[in-house]
Amino acid sequence: MVALKGSLKEQSTADLLMYFADEHLTGVLRFKNKKREVHMDFMRGKVVHVSEKPNSLSGTLGEMLLHIGEITEAELEQAIAQQKRSLSPLGVVLQNLFNCEPERIRFVLRVQAIEAIYTLFFWRSGTYEFEQTNVSTPRNNYDPIELPHLVAEGVPVTEAWPTIQKYFPEPLVSVRRLMPQISDALYERLDELPCAIFELLDQESTFRELSILSGAGKFATGYALVQLLQVELIRIEAPKKKDSVDIPKLLFGRSLGHFLVWTIVSALLVCGGTFLFAFAPYSPVRLWRSPSQLTIPDSRWNDDVDKWRKARIQRALALYQMAKGRYPASLEQLAKEGWIANSVIYYPGGNVYDYQRISGGRYRLLTPLP
Repeated sequence: MVALKGSLKEQSTADLLMYFADEHLTGVLRFKNKKREVHMDFMRGKVVHVSEKPNSLSGTLGEMLLHIGEITEAELEQAIAQQKRSLSPLGVVLQNLFNCEPERIRFVLRVQAIEAIYTLFFWRSGTYEFEQTNVSTPRNNYDPIELPHLVAEGVPVTEAWPTIQKYFPEPLVSVRRLMPQISDALYERLDELPCAIFELLDQESTFRELSILSGAGKFATGYALVQLLQVELIRIEAPKKKDSVDIPKLLFGRSLGHFLVWTIVSALLVCGGTFLFAFAPYSPVRLWRSPSQLTIPDSRWNDDVDKWRKARIQRALALYQMAKGRYPASLEQLAKEGWIANSVIYYPGGNVYDYQRISGGRYRLLTPLP
């Protein structure tokens, strides 16, 4: 078993990756830089799996599928909620819920891995550690990543990235063709990736969409798009922003009516908010008092607070059961572990709510006796 480790100040990322590829090594390579980590699994010199913590630059699987139109925002929210309940990988959840094609998911995961590898070329400090050991690839994993070609492209892309970012400061920058096709003369001058990306531009696309569909990731795709810009084959446009309210015009519009409407609405909101916060039966000002301070003669107020606190307790119990697979032994334990405020488990002016665990993974929550 071979273990290698060192500093990135002494050994560049590009040289390290080429060494592992040339030696056809198998094992796990770990990079660390401040609070970030990148783990790469090698199998005979090829990268079979990459994980990044935190996943800040390469984007999540759900976001990338959303960019290329494979899922909608509503479907992504539903899949994330299901993932939290089942603890299954997001790709598996998307396949089960919305029949997303496994090949498409593997393709996007491979792009995500390539982008994570590209981020390493920007590291100027940090440490690396390689452990030569057997690795197992995840089920239905993407095709292994060949490093020599990626490293050869990664170095110039890293050097040109500040310029690329000036053209593509946002992922939603629009890209459009200026020519129906590439001339033979330009085709011979351009690299393979710019030509492939040009073919993808049969209609207007965003920079992020192209970076995923090309399979090369945003770094290499940005480099290729700049080449197409230089020969005037494409043009870029700023992303279309959502309509926003013109606040100065709303306050001081052409007519006095605008200003009067804004003044009346603001006054109503301020008065209503003040009443709800200070005088309503469920006001936080009153609910935040300790149980011993609550002396409320109005039974209707008690009923309202009782309903509100029971709802809060039931919600906290559901979250506790979802996280730990069981209900707590008592409401005091629920409050002690920080799932709910201690004052909420008390009936207004009375004792702790009557809570009992019963068989079958259920519970009983009753108003305490006086």
